[in-house]
Amino acid sequence: ALYVTDTWGRTLVASNWNAPKSFINQDYANRPYVIDALAGKNGLFYGIGKTTGEPGLFMSAPVRHLGAIVGMVAVKVDLRRIQETWAMAPDPIMLADARGVFFLGSVASWMYHTNKDLTQDDLGWLARHEVYGKRQAFEKIPWSATRSDGTAYLLKTRMAGLEKNYL
Repeated sequence: ALYVTDTWGRTLVASNWNAPKSFINQDYANRPYVIDALAGKNGLFYGIGKTTGEPGLFMSAPVRHLGAIVGMVAVKVDLRRIQETWAMAPDPIMLADARGVFFLGSVASWMYHTNKDLTQDDLGWLARHEVYGKRQAFEKIPWSATRSDGTAYLLKTRMAGLEKNYL
């Protein structure tokens, strides 16, 4: 979906204008990619859609008129096909955000879990920006990671009841 907001983060036009969960008149002012674009920077953000409830990669840029920022333009990209491809990999593939929350990967049971304990600041930021919808708790994945040779990590976990080791 492609859409444009005003300077308050409210959507004015959207490519999904006629969809049941249209972005039209939605308020995205608390989203980091909107905040960045309205501050004059390009934005990049992955999260659960506030309107659709579907995850996506959001990219944004400021819209300028006569040098002034008058809004922002954004595109939401669906990355589920990547996740579907990764699900066929023989070993787990997971991406975590800067706070350690897994948001894209091949192991469904690890999604929206963490690889570390989250601080109250982390939890507050995630809630304020509604990164993962209304989710307030992020369980830690039952694994241990140790440095194996100074450059790699040995990851030990259990999957499907079996102990697994990954480098």
